[in-house]
Amino acid sequence: MEPEIVIIGAGMAGMNCARVLVEAGRRVVVYEASDGVGGRVRTDEVGGYRIDRGFQVLLTSYPEVRAVFEMEALRLREFFPGAMVRWGGRWVRVANPLRAPVAALRSLVETPPGWGDKVKSGLLTMRLASGFTDPGEMEEERAEELIGRSVSGEMTEMFFRPFFGGVFLDRELRTSARWFAWLYRLFATGGTAVPALGMGEMSGQLAGMLPRGVVRLGCRVRGLVEGGVVLEDGSEVRARAVVVAVEGREAGRLLGRAPGAMRATGAFAFGAVRAPLADGAVLLNGEGSGPVNHAAVMSNVSLELAPPGRALITAATLPGVEGWDDAEVVRKQLAGWFGPQVEEWELLGGKVIAEALPEEAACAPRFEGSPTRVRAGVYVCGDHTATPSINGALVSGRRAAEECLADW
Repeated sequence: MEPEIVIIGAGMAGMNCARVLVEAGRRVVVYEASDGVGGRVRTDEVGGYRIDRGFQVLLTSYPEVRAVFEMEALRLREFFPGAMVRWGGRWVRVANPLRAPVAALRSLVETPPGWGDKVKSGLLTMRLASGFTDPGEMEEERAEELIGRSVSGEMTEMFFRPFFGGVFLDRELRTSARWFAWLYRLFATGGTAVPALGMGEMSGQLAGMLPRGVVRLGCRVRGLVEGGVVLEDGSEVRARAVVVAVEGREAGRLLGRAPGAMRATGAFAFGAVRAPLADGAVLLNGEGSGPVNHAAVMSNVSLELAPPGRALITAATLPGVEGWDDAEVVRKQLAGWFGPQVEEWELLGGKVIAEALPEEAACAPRFEGSPTRVRAGVYVCGDHTATPSINGALVSGRRAAEECLADW
């Protein structure tokens, strides 16, 4: 039986689109070129370690995530609400005053920068978290400009630049202030977490909502034709509608238009006999030197990400710094942070993720996404059409399904 709708790509957007269409009673098939679902949201097992494809976290306040997923089944493990910042050759704790008030008060007097700057940062947090500021109605400017008016340059360099530089994959903070404000509210009011067995559990749960046989792995779509698609083997599949749910570059190829730019990151994972510290916080490079922007002892957040008695440490780098794509340069910087034990760490994986985040969407967010209809019977979705996030991918997939259903 031929499908009514073909979806190209089994990432978060494509699978959420399929979920909505299947629930509406439509016959759907999802073609995925790779050997697994999830797109960028996947977890690999290496020697008993579970390593996400790039540093990823889930904001528990994401509205679309809460609407789609069974949150308890993910067995979320939360990071400390704040961060540990490398500053002046030591680790400094920065805490979220709304979710860790005691730690925030302690850091107010015990750690740099000055207490006045921390009060300003706390006021920014409370202002954006209060709901009185609507990000959608804010003046369009760069996040760096909004932050610069709210806190000192020292606080910007110490915390905001490495923290949100890691979120946006851009330490220059050229991202829209509206997108920054919306995300900051979610960070302030909700948890930052990973599923106990890695981010790939999200993809697995979403795939489990689809009937058996809907997702076809190892099936690459060569191109679109009138009324269907052509697979890599030359066979044609007819359908009333086609939804292109792949990354921006591949979407551009299939739709015959220029692809949007993507931001890159370096992802490095190490296994160790013991954790270099006991903290379950994101570790930020507030000093700005060296290729590592942020890191984490992931096994401190979830013990199940490493074999018993071992520790999993991950580090993320950004382009533009010498050695950002070199595991040994990364190791050298981590040794400066944690000492000679780093030389004994096992390199589990080190790679450049060239298409880690859509750049166009990050700079000019469309909170509900751009129209998904490309032409009659052809739709597109993915976080490159909405906001660069898991939430944006899910929103775009749902909206593509809704537009498709409204057309027939």
